[in-house]
Amino acid sequence: MECLEKLNFEFECLREIPLKSTIEVSRLQELYVKCAKIYRWVLERRALIEKMIEFESDPRRHFQSPFQLLEEENLVGPI
Repeated sequence: MECLEKLNFEFECLREIPLKSTIEVSRLQELYVKCAKIYRWVLERRALIEKMIEFESDPRRHFQSPFQLLEEENLVGPI
């Protein structure tokens, strides 16, 4: 008898899994909507860091004039 009760309990627990999964998916979707703006900022920051790393790793930049570097970065007009 005890074995049947245990199996019944386990069966009931298994029946709850789809409902709990649906609830969790809904919760995560709401959280994603709230965090989407922050996520975009993270992506923009990552892109900027990659651009900075690429610029800093270019050995030719040491041999260019500062004015040329400023032009390349579009910080000033042509000199």
